[in-house]
Amino acid sequence: MKAIELVNEEALMLGINDEMNPCTYVFREIDYSDVESLVITTSLIDFNITIEAPVLHMPKLKSISIDGAKALDVFKLVYDKLETIPEIDHMYFDRTGMLKPPEFIWDAIHLTNLEFRHEDIQEIPNQLFELINLRSLTFAYCVNITTVPDSIKKLFNLVNFNLWSAKIAYLSHELFLLPNINSIKFSYSSYIPTIEVRKALGIFKEKKKSSFISWGGDNEFLYW
Repeated sequence: MKAIELVNEEALMLGINDEMNPCTYVFREIDYSDVESLVITTSLIDFNITIEAPVLHMPKLKSISIDGAKALDVFKLVYDKLETIPEIDHMYFDRTGMLKPPEFIWDAIHLTNLEFRHEDIQEIPNQLFELINLRSLTFAYCVNITTVPDSIKKLFNLVNFNLWSAKIAYLSHELFLLPNINSIKFSYSSYIPTIEVRKALGIFKEKKKSSFISWGGDNEFLYW
């Protein structure tokens, strides 16, 4: 087992995929004031972190990327040690095995880009619709999500929405009425649009001449 002592960098990258050489990452310093991006990736169970510092100072942290089941646990330990909550504007999660988004996301009121990929999330939680600064929202390959609720209307700054590979059962017409929405992606769905959705889509297409809508599948909705 080897230990790596982290030092101040613009981006901290924690990751190892060598099963014969597991790692322990050690935070000994308090001040990581130059760190703007934190990337944690691993496919291993034997991936550990030790935080010897009483607090972690990362005031410039803007972006986090969490890839792998153990990686999310590691970030939670880091987050609990942060001296203050930074103004994070981008969060990315991939294959962490989460059933619902972690609670620390709701603290990120400045978030503009939120991505979930290959996660087991069952539904879009109500708290997410309070993140009104979101401009891009992705649930790609989160196949258990079936509903886009009417609360989507709260995300009035949303520009891009990606629900690729979701099996949609209910799609709110409010999505197409968002003032800034410009790109929408879905796929592999047998969803049949309601009259409300078709009307909202007509308004959307009239206002957004250069917009992009992608609906992968074999039903007529593909040809909106």
